[in-house]
Amino acid sequence: PKMKRRCDVTSNWLCVQFRGVLERADAANVEISKLAVQPNSEGGKEDTANVTSVEELIYNHALASGRDGAVKHLLGQYEAARSCYRSAGLLAETLLMEVNIGAEDRKILEGYVDGFAARITELDQLMLQQSRMAGSTNTASSHRRGSGVVGLIGPSSAAPTFLVGSPR
Repeated sequence: PKMKRRCDVTSNWLCVQFRGVLERADAANVEISKLAVQPNSEGGKEDTANVTSVEELIYNHALASGRDGAVKHLLGQYEAARSCYRSAGLLAETLLMEVNIGAEDRKILEGYVDGFAARITELDQLMLQQSRMAGSTNTASSHRRGSGVVGLIGPSSAAPTFLVGSPR
């Protein structure tokens, strides 16, 4: 009962925080779209095509986090790699919540999410093996973690081939 209550409180807090982030992202997206065409000093319109959309920034950061995770994974920095993969997966899942996303983009993002979840599961197994090999009696921390990015997905049998450093 006490643990369930703590989980509920944490879950509610995370939901509120996440909604706040989404609201700020939507507000930023509205402001960015206002900047798409601005009048120039001669009274004409100037296309500011160099403005990057919020979705593109999130996508690029998800890929960068995934690459960082792959590098850390290869270097044996498993906790740091897990954190990078988790961030990358959460960002990709955020993009999947967009209503205007195309079918092909959705498929690609789902592949990334599944791939990141598979890497997290793989790292959890590696860390568990490491702790067993080290003779550690405290493996409870490995069991507390979920293997999915948010728990909405499970491990994938076919991770996308476009992830850098795919240890298969």
